Amino acid sequence: MRAGELRGILGGRDFRRLYGTRLASQLTDGVFQVALAGYVFFSPERQATAAKAAAAFAVTLLPYSALGPFAGVFIDRWRRRQILVWTPVLRALLVLLVAGLVAGGQDGLGFFLGVLVVLGVNRFFLAALSAALPHVVRRDQLVTANAFTVTSGTIIAFAGAGAGYGLRRVFGAGHDGTALILVVAAALFLLAGLIATTLPKGLLGPHRTSEDVAPRATALAVAEATPATVPGVAMSDTSPASETAMPDATPGSATPVSDASPGHATPVSAASPIPGAPMSNGAAGAGTPMSDGAEVPGLADVSGRAEASGRADVSEGSGGVGAGGSEAPRVVEVLGGVLGGLADGARHIARRPQAALALGAISFHRFLYGVVLIMTLLLCRNHFAGDPDRGLETFALMLGVSGAGYFAAALITPPVVRRISKQAWVAWQLGGAAVGLLVLGMPFAERPWAAGAFLLGVVSQGVKLCVDTTLQETIEDAYRGRVFAVYDMLFNATFAAAAAAAATWLPADGRATVTLLAVVAAYGMGAVAYWTAASRMRGPAYALR
Repeated sequence: MRAGELRGILGGRDFRRLYGTRLASQLTDGVFQVALAGYVFFSPERQATAAKAAAAFAVTLLPYSALGPFAGVFIDRWRRRQILVWTPVLRALLVLLVAGLVAGGQDGLGFFLGVLVVLGVNRFFLAALSAALPHVVRRDQLVTANAFTVTSGTIIAFAGAGAGYGLRRVFGAGHDGTALILVVAAALFLLAGLIATTLPKGLLGPHRTSEDVAPRATALAVAEATPATVPGVAMSDTSPASETAMPDATPGSATPVSDASPGHATPVSAASPIPGAPMSNGAAGAGTPMSDGAEVPGLADVSGRAEASGRADVSEGSGGVGAGGSEAPRVVEVLGGVLGGLADGARHIARRPQAALALGAISFHRFLYGVVLIMTLLLCRNHFAGDPDRGLETFALMLGVSGAGYFAAALITPPVVRRISKQAWVAWQLGGAAVGLLVLGMPFAERPWAAGAFLLGVVSQGVKLCVDTTLQETIEDAYRGRVFAVYDMLFNATFAAAAAAAATWLPADGRATVTLLAVVAAYGMGAVAYWTAASRMRGPAYALR
């Protein structure tokens, strides 16, 4: 990560605002996740088993992963700035509801449904962050900006986890103490929404391109535009490498999207949660059609791009339709077109083999990572420690060294990728995971396992940065919400599937030699298969701005 380039990125006022919104939200995620982990897995009155751990992950991951397509379609039509403002508000209200359930000693279906909705809403927020970032930094700063925002967001989430653990020591590990931690989390979510209000409404898109068509899910008539009349559409999918920020290509003179701080446009990065907590890396969730008095989310948004042709598709202030003259789309119609929007995103991915391969790589890694993480939780709870509190401390240590691995990956990935390409780096990391788990995991001892957690942190973040960048470079802006929703769905579903599968055979103390050897073999074969497929592909095609 080059210091001069990072200073240039941080010099953008709108980037700092978007980045501040991310940090506030991910700090709160850490507090919230520790409260949940302590309550569900490390309460003195609860005995953690593989089946219970898998059930908890499935309840909190699989259902709201299914919301990914819905969120993707919506954030390609709603103003992303409004999503960043209102989803933290909704999350704060929902967290207070969960706190009430915890205070009342409710830990059954109602509790898990409440947690499900809280985490599901976060899908909107994270997807909006991912889709909005390319509008606040330059394309040639893509890899560095990704490494910085994603990794520092993860680090601040770890800091939030530490704060949550400290609050647990102050408030106690029982029902009342957990409820108080959740109240603190609700207040911090409101702070994230407040920071997002400083962003200009039309800055973050979505912006229509020539490939985008009128959304099937709405009745809004979008003014027809050609590449010649839509600002920012100056490139085709076969644009030369000199116009891109491909780290293993020659940086060119890509023109930044103009904003309040000229010269600082931006890459996408999918948010990265705390490893091991019941959350995802970030894409879409459940939003809220609330109005701030200026606009109503749910209307197709062209973010001022039609102004070049003298037309406005959506009139701000009333939530109505401008030149098109159509009625505002109804929510039912939007929901009815979700599957069509998901199919559009899938077809967009299918036309970009490198994006499809990148999604395959991250899904493969997440499945194996899920198996190892369930083993880690059980080892910390029932093997490395003799009581729940000590088990939570050990698990926090594992998360801490994993977070250090994330930070290390952020430092080494950009320079390595510039030398050997993203594809080669992904293959090396998958192979490194195989070797590291074989050497460090087999003793099933606390210190070697912690070293293995560090290595998996490096692999997880390094692969993720490469996948994020590949998607950002190859996916059209108008499709980013839908594609990152598919990304999020795969990210969560493969992890939850791994937890469910592992629960059928893992022992209560997590020591499973055959399982670990199978994971090692899978990582090794995956590295070979990925590199073989990647080496057969031609250079990437770059998306329109």
